[in-house]
Amino acid sequence: MGGSLTYSAQSDIDCLRAIKDSLEDQNGYLTTWNFNNKSEGFICSFIGIDCWHPDENRVLNIKLGDMELKGEFPLGVAGCSSLTGLDLSNNKIYGNIPSNISMLLVYVTFLDLSSNQLSGEIPVDLANCTYLNILELDNNQLSGQIPAQIGLLSRMTKFNVANNRLTGQVPQFSNATVPPDNYVNNAGLCGKPLPPCGVSSKKTNIAVIVGATFAASAVGIGIWIGMFFYLRKASRKKKEGRRSFGQQMGNKWAKISEIKLSDLMKVTNDFSKGNIIGLGRTGTMYKAVLEDGTCLIVKRLQGIRYSNSEFSSQMATLANVKHNNLVPLLGFCTTKEERLLVYRHMSNGSLHDKLHLKDGNEPMDWLLRLKIAIGTAKGLACVLTDPKERPTMFDVYQFLRAIGRRYNFPTEDDIFLPPDHGDADQLVELIVSQDPWRSMKGSMY
Repeated sequence: MGGSLTYSAQSDIDCLRAIKDSLEDQNGYLTTWNFNNKSEGFICSFIGIDCWHPDENRVLNIKLGDMELKGEFPLGVAGCSSLTGLDLSNNKIYGNIPSNISMLLVYVTFLDLSSNQLSGEIPVDLANCTYLNILELDNNQLSGQIPAQIGLLSRMTKFNVANNRLTGQVPQFSNATVPPDNYVNNAGLCGKPLPPCGVSSKKTNIAVIVGATFAASAVGIGIWIGMFFYLRKASRKKKEGRRSFGQQMGNKWAKISEIKLSDLMKVTNDFSKGNIIGLGRTGTMYKAVLEDGTCLIVKRLQGIRYSNSEFSSQMATLANVKHNNLVPLLGFCTTKEERLLVYRHMSNGSLHDKLHLKDGNEPMDWLLRLKIAIGTAKGLACVLTDPKERPTMFDVYQFLRAIGRRYNFPTEDDIFLPPDHGDADQLVELIVSQDPWRSMKGSMY
């Protein structure tokens, strides 16, 4: 790039600058957002920012939860045109949710504005955020009715508006099952899964009379119960306050998107042979191209015998593992016949190709081999040593090992470790310059 920035990259930089300028940061979390740097990918080191690629100034997720930021909803997010996730939860964001929010967040898959001071009505335009999987608006001061059109969002899997001032009938979702707790403390809401709308005033009056009869005798008991839970909650908050900010962020961002099979078929040309970029024992990898030109990798798993619920649980485990040497999981798809994973695309070939000179490059020198081996070991150590994050899908994580230019390799290529090539085999081949399973290579690839 020679130090120059593309229009798209500059737009994302301006987006983050506008967000920083519009929010009061009393704890100084955003002081790391230094815009004097002009190198490719410099914004990817900002706290709370995920990029599509570590060497490209294009924002994937903005995660600013639990920072006590104060201000109105930052309209500058519109400049981050490839943004898929926005978390502003547990801050002091006030005012209305923008009425044109679908124009600001075109590709958003999850939006978390919970535990703020937002007021006004939920905008109907949210129903135009057609990629939305997760919408969390609980613990605010929102009023009015929930737009029925939101129920038409076919990708929605989680919806929460508890503890607001909402009224009227709740939307009926085609795919999401919303529990009653996600509507709690909105006295005017009705409709499945809540009590039906249109209950007569006579029945309501009877309920009030019965409730008043028991109210006096319950006051004393209620006070004691309230004191008990207040003291227990205070104790829990004190313990939670000792957790580091990093731990809070890590727990908060265990979120990935469940993607429709039809969408994955569209971006892979119905899983055509021309889109295949890798074959292995556990499945086939396809290159997927989105409408805006963004490239992803879709892993079509084979021989996975988990039920839908078990597979979704494994995906939650995968989403919790964060490390510089691991390619993050962006989404998954599960149907009766299919299990698929979606990752970022590492565009410049695989480590296997580098070792076997398939792209015509010169053999890698010893220093580069050593750096790749160390980077691989770091990624594997993260996966295998933490019992809380260790997945039971033994082969899935072989897909995640990645080493990029962030380690200052003497090459402009990003190197991706493909699945199903054994960990020990790759490391041995790096050091001795020979495939220990050369005779079996034809059956493995």
